[in-house]
Amino acid sequence: MPVDYLKTVKRCVAEVLAMDPDEIAAESRLIDDLGADSLDLVELMYLLEQALDLRLDKDDLDSGRLTSPLTVALVAGVMAEKDANRQ
Repeated sequence: MPVDYLKTVKRCVAEVLAMDPDEIAAESRLIDDLGADSLDLVELMYLLEQALDLRLDKDDLDSGRLTSPLTVALVAGVMAEKDANRQ
């Protein structure tokens, strides 16, 4: 069965930020809209690695190098790309 990256990211974000996954939209910005801080992003990376059995580089979710705000959908896209590249 294919992985639903968006659903997985929402679940992990909800766990890190103690929120209901239904409150998180794909276009939600992790820092500006959901109030995540740098420690939350580190914890999110760890949970995503565990959930998807992937190894993330610290730059994968570095909002400073991205051209758009770090959104839930963007994280899902990064995860899908990492997963596709490992296969």
